Amino acid sequence: MQVSTYEKMDDKTDMLIRLIKAFVQEAILPFSESLPVIISYEKKKTEVVGNSPFNEKGLDKLYKLLKKGDIIDVSIRENLTFDYWDAAPQYYIPRIGLGLHWWGDTRPASDPVWRINKYMNTFSFALSERVFGPVVPQDIQRLFIQLFRMVVSELNAVTGQISFDSTRADSAVSRTHFEGYHGIDPEKQPGYTERLHGYHWMNLLTSGHIAKLGGVDYVLQEAPAYRKEILEINGESAILLQLTEDINDYSDDALRTLRTFFLPLLHWDSVSGEGASFYAQNPTITARLVED
Repeated sequence: MQVSTYEKMDDKTDMLIRLIKAFVQEAILPFSESLPVIISYEKKKTEVVGNSPFNEKGLDKLYKLLKKGDIIDVSIRENLTFDYWDAAPQYYIPRIGLGLHWWGDTRPASDPVWRINKYMNTFSFALSERVFGPVVPQDIQRLFIQLFRMVVSELNAVTGQISFDSTRADSAVSRTHFEGYHGIDPEKQPGYTERLHGYHWMNLLTSGHIAKLGGVDYVLQEAPAYRKEILEINGESAILLQLTEDINDYSDDALRTLRTFFLPLLHWDSVSGEGASFYAQNPTITARLVED
């Protein structure tokens, strides 16, 4: 899952700590006994990356640094040794990863993009099916949806998605496969108030997306989705669209239909399809794309 927001995070450290604690308790600890996990963070002023063990002491240190406002990037992920990386496939996805990134005051006021549209802050989490088998169990699906609802509400999200593909979450500013395929930089204009990161199994539409598609009633009636749920985010109506009942079971045809519905919300940069060769050269990557 990935959630995007333009809300300022520097004064919301208590909320960020609550979110991290919830994910640690519900989605990381149940698997950490069988997985080596590490905490990483980037200090705001020095850009020094630090590491802490994933235990009570390490988490307490992370929470204290957050409260002091000393860090802008947090990663809790599977800890892989250099020997493991050397033996791993070229595009290896850690089996568990949580990432938060927020810009704070790190962008200069002279930056024209910063003045027009604040840089996107992100919260991401991924859990590989390799942890529990070839399919995603129903209880894990329900947990992801529950946590996703919590994050989009707490962060006043502008958009977000849950997908079943090869996605790294420990790098919270990573591009989606749609953006990678089309060479889209998610930190540049036009932003995400009226566009999406792509088309996924679950998609969050907020007020700008809904208006561009034709309004709440139109989306609820016409969107090709198994479940359509109205939320309130930042005092306005938002809609969660869940493509199928089960994340293990959705077809390319269903994605094509969703992509067609989302066309007003999808943005291409000047070079379309520039990342296609990457996917052709890395067939082990699972990228749920229907760009052919």
